Amino acid sequence: MVSRLNAKRLSLIYLAAGILSIWQVTVIPVSPMYAAVGASLIPGLVAVFFTLLVLAYGLQTIKGDVPDSANDPDDQALSEGPKRFAYFFGGCLLFVVLIKPVGFLIAGTASAMGIARSFDAPVGLKSILICFLITLAFWVLFDLILSVDLGPMLGMLTSLIKAQA
Repeated sequence: MVSRLNAKRLSLIYLAAGILSIWQVTVIPVSPMYAAVGASLIPGLVAVFFTLLVLAYGLQTIKGDVPDSANDPDDQALSEGPKRFAYFFGGCLLFVVLIKPVGFLIAGTASAMGIARSFDAPVGLKSILICFLITLAFWVLFDLILSVDLGPMLGMLTSLIKAQA
């Protein structure tokens, strides 16, 4: 018999993720002395903030202040769970597979489409455009503005253009 995920179990999973994220920040290599801000500052702040929120959620769960849908007889899981998971996992896998050959923009857009499809977003021009714009915004923010190297925006196309010049 498979037991359902309740609020207490969920808070324990979140706590484990928070502890794991803090541990991951501690293994980020130390930045060179000339770097004004280390590479672990923002991830560290996010990990600590996430863990504090998880602890607050856990305390509310223990006190019984968190609604628990596991006790609601009208609550049903979304239909087609394995199909949804396949779209989500496939979208993540697309990013990993496509990032090197086609670059961040196409890989990110394809990945976002798979993830959006797992939440029942229709496959169409509007969805593709939204995923494209979100991916482009992330690339501009992280690669251009924050100088986090995400690789070329268009992969091999960029390499070919540079080789021609």
